[in-house]
This record gives sequence, C-alpha cells and structure tokens, in this order.
Amino acid sequence: DGIAIRRPGDITLSLIQKYVDQVLTVSDETIALALYHLLEHNKILVEPAGAAGLAAILEGKLDISGKKTVIVISGGNTNLLLLSKIIYKSLEHESKLVRIGFKIPDRPGTLYRIAMAISEAGGNIYHAEVDNLDETTPTRVPEHYIHRQRPGLKACSGAF
Repeated sequence: DGIAIRRPGDITLSLIQKYVDQVLTVSDETIALALYHLLEHNKILVEPAGAAGLAAILEGKLDISGKKTVIVISGGNTNLLLLSKIIYKSLEHESKLVRIGFKIPDRPGTLYRIAMAISEAGGNIYHAEVDNLDETTPTRVPEHYIHRQRPGLKACSGAF
C-alpha cells in the first residue's frame, strides 16, 4: 500500500523531518476496521492508507479528548477483492455475519427445520452450501456464538 514502504524517499524524509511532530504505527487489522467504518457509517470509500489516521484514533494512539481534531481521509486506490474481504471480516468481527457448519443426516425436511430455527432466533441465511462429507471431515461450529449470543439457535441441534 502507499504507506507500506521500506524507507521514505530522500525528499519525503526531509519534509517529514521538517514538518512532522510524531509518526505512529497501526495494525493492518485496525486499518481494515477503520476503512469498514468509513464505508459503513459515512459512505466514504478510501484506500487503506487513507484510513490510517482514523485507525490511529481507534487504537487509542492519539489523545483527542477535548480537542478539535481533523483527520485527513484520502485516496481511492482500492482493490475490490481486498475490499470485499475487509467487509466480510468486519461483519464477522461485529457478529453481523456468522459462519456456521452443521453435520446433518440426508433426510427430507432437515434443512427446512434448521432454516426455521435460525429464522425464529432472529437470523437470516445469506448463503447456504451443501456438501456430502464423510464422518472424518472436521467441522467448525462457533458453539460460543450459538449458546451464548443466540440461544434460539440451540433448536438447530434438535432439528436432526
């Protein structure tokens, strides 16, 4: 990205030394979260480097309490594949999108009962995929999500 460089060029370095008081680092994950928040809440699409200032605030690296603050948001060089990954990961992070895997018998009505249990728990199915797996194929079910955050999904276990 525009800020992921080995070292600044000579002209850029001299300008930084002259005009910049502080340089901070932020994680890629926080930059992705900042980009997502700008898109979701402000309808602003920026490149990841353009969201770095907001990321620094989200990480608590800048004390802005009681201060008038301006963040420069810039750049539109956004890779659509990267953007889609950021959106999906952010939705998962906020528990707005959950991936659940079930091992179920191949009997009529089983998928219907699972879909109804999800619906009754207030959920919606965005994508469903059926695959015939053998018994040795491992599955990942976020049990903590089902039992702690969406207790209504416990009914899914009784669907089959």
